[in-house]
Amino acid sequence: MKITDKISLTAVNRLKIYFLLSAVLLLFSYSTQIFSSETTPLTTIEGIPFMLSIDGAGVTAVFEGEQGRPTPFTARRYVRASPIEKSIRSLTFYFDGDPQGYPFKLDKDQPSPNNHWLLNVFAVKGFVILPQQTESEHLLVRLEDLKPYLLGKRTNPGKKIVGLSNQLITDSDSANIQSVPYTLELYVDGATAVFRGSATSDYPLEFGTDGLSFIFPNSLDEFVFRPQNIIYGSDWEFDVISPDGRHILLMQGHYGPYHIVSVDHLRGYLLGHLGPDYEINWNFPGSTTSTVLSDGGWLSTHLVVFYATCCGTTERLVYELGNSQGPVLYNVDN
Repeated sequence: MKITDKISLTAVNRLKIYFLLSAVLLLFSYSTQIFSSETTPLTTIEGIPFMLSIDGAGVTAVFEGEQGRPTPFTARRYVRASPIEKSIRSLTFYFDGDPQGYPFKLDKDQPSPNNHWLLNVFAVKGFVILPQQTESEHLLVRLEDLKPYLLGKRTNPGKKIVGLSNQLITDSDSANIQSVPYTLELYVDGATAVFRGSATSDYPLEFGTDGLSFIFPNSLDEFVFRPQNIIYGSDWEFDVISPDGRHILLMQGHYGPYHIVSVDHLRGYLLGHLGPDYEINWNFPGSTTSTVLSDGGWLSTHLVVFYATCCGTTERLVYELGNSQGPVLYNVDN
């Protein structure tokens, strides 16, 4: 796909997301008025719209959906956002030199959280791996046959593989397995978070993340997030935006801390003019060894959860925005 085509595609999809987001915000405002008299904590469960682009040889796969939060179970009040692969609502392919998008027709139940999506659909060189209802069996279509297949002019896939995940792991060093660039955009009112990296085999996309930047309304400039310390692939998380879209959770390094920045202050923070609104850090009592902080994300509009690991021990902690006492050990009652 040409650069101009990609810019046009991105602009069109951002416009679509803008109107979708406006509708979601209106619904959220209305819902808040209805339930404002309740005493339970505010726990918005609307989704964060996203667009994920995976670049193959001459073709780009574009996933769209909402990083949603299912209704909380009765045993607990808060839940984490669903992962990207379980939040897909559509998949469209764009071919180089052709501005038209070619959607992959989904079964009516296919986008449900029980379905298995391999986000790196170009993991096998020369093929596209089609989304399947089960994890064990996958259909592969040759790249040169993909457009006819999507148009219904070709009905037979090029290959069927049982146990694809095991094969990708076994053949991870093979010339048949390839890494491809990806771009993930998460949209909220006031900013767009842009993750970039490489998708390799069927490993989580987070592991291949190279960096994070932000785009603000009425600007095409990207403002790069520069963490204080080294962040490894396993440190990245996509659950960075609070459910109400007001705050961003930013990991500063393998050993922490986390910074929480309001969207209103985000541009100034990225330019180095402002500090974070909140900072989260934690060490095991009595220990002088550095503590690894990981898997940080949002439980609700005002609660962040993460893990702390040191010396063979791991604890799950929760932090409430503005709590001067800092993080506390997590349980379903706090």
